[in-house]
Amino acid sequence: MFIVGGEHEGFEKNKALAEALSKQLERQVPGISRGVLVKKGRGVDGIYNQDLHPASLLIELGGIENQPHEVEAAIEQIALAIDNL
Repeated sequence: MFIVGGEHEGFEKNKALAEALSKQLERQVPGISRGVLVKKGRGVDGIYNQDLHPASLLIELGGIENQPHEVEAAIEQIALAIDNL
């Protein structure tokens, strides 16, 4: 899942990049991405240092049900998606 902080000027650029990467990942491996989540509002960081650069992203990988080799495979796919963009 791609997390975008929605509480800074220019967050739309970060969001557009996250959406493009998510779509590229889905073309490579259907079902691999959980999409893009824009976080803002009370009790949320809402920036995640993404205000520092329009290509700054926060990517959540795996969960408690995933094995390390699954996360490593996802990282390889993310690198390929970045290269393909």
